Amino acid sequence: MKRLLLSNLILISIAAATTLKVPSRYSTIQAAIDASSNGDTVLVAPGTYVESYQGASAQQDKRSEEGYDPELRLKELGITLPIPPTPVANYVNGVRTGNLIFLAGKGPKRADGSWIIGKVGADVTIEQGYEAAQLTAINQLAVLKAMLGDLNQVTRVVKVLGMVNSDPSFTDQPKVINGFSDLIVAVFGERGRHARAAVGMASLPRGIAVEIEMIVEVRN
Repeated sequence: MKRLLLSNLILISIAAATTLKVPSRYSTIQAAIDASSNGDTVLVAPGTYVESYQGASAQQDKRSEEGYDPELRLKELGITLPIPPTPVANYVNGVRTGNLIFLAGKGPKRADGSWIIGKVGADVTIEQGYEAAQLTAINQLAVLKAMLGDLNQVTRVVKVLGMVNSDPSFTDQPKVINGFSDLIVAVFGERGRHARAAVGMASLPRGIAVEIEMIVEVRN
């Protein structure tokens, strides 16, 4: 009986060790995510978390540096930045402190001056909300361009706060704000991957469908 119990314990230990084994080449969560997107299944061991861009591996830094040119990417995507929207109250479009720029909330204003308005989940679909978030991203990039002169000065998109004018029953705010995030990553690549919150609002100014804030890090 004791011998059988010992054998079972050994088998359980071997199974646990096999389950928790992580290839040594996966030194960061991002590396694990990259690998999983290539079809590998990876379990991330405790202690491998990376919470800041500066703490990422040198290899990842090098990868993000290669071919980094957001100005060129805008041209490749066929995007022409508009004149930055004028603040509608007592505030400014953006404030720089040190290496950080805090951008005020912007909405989906079209080139003709009209806005995408309405509540997502009621009179605005998820797809239309996604497009509104994309348009808002373009308007925020216009502000950055005006402040910096060159978007290559951006070293990291740090944080995004996405607010969605939502019907009370609507709960897919992240799918809407993906329109903003997807465009930002398309322009800035790895440097565009950011922390984010996507929340529902009972209403927004002018009845606009979305309003989005952004924090970016820039060169000295």
